[in-house]
Amino acid sequence: MLEIIDSASRDDIRRDCGLLGIPYEDGRRAFHAVDGQDTVGFCVYGFEADRLVIKGVRCEPEYGTSLYDGLLRAVLNLALSRGVGEAVLDDAIPEEVCQILLPLHFTKNIVFSIEDFFKTFRNCRK
Repeated sequence: MLEIIDSASRDDIRRDCGLLGIPYEDGRRAFHAVDGQDTVGFCVYGFEADRLVIKGVRCEPEYGTSLYDGLLRAVLNLALSRGVGEAVLDDAIPEEVCQILLPLHFTKNIVFSIEDFFKTFRNCRK
């Protein structure tokens, strides 16, 4: 069964940052997509100046864009539940990942309203 869970493990987050080629910093968090015992995707994020900053996302190719969508929606939902209204994809996200995210309505370096995102794109990508 596929689950998306909020990870509190600093070791896991350090590993994720290393896999993404970004530095680990205090305050970084991650959601992990787990299928049985296997981590099949993750999203590293942080909060900066009352804004959610998505630092990186990676998924196993066989899970397709739906897993990217699910991970990003989980992070956005958490931010919104904490009163954070804006989000942005970090400039460090590689172009090949941006091409995967574009059909999901995510573009790096463009600040967007989380609430407006959920109003406009209510359903998860199928």
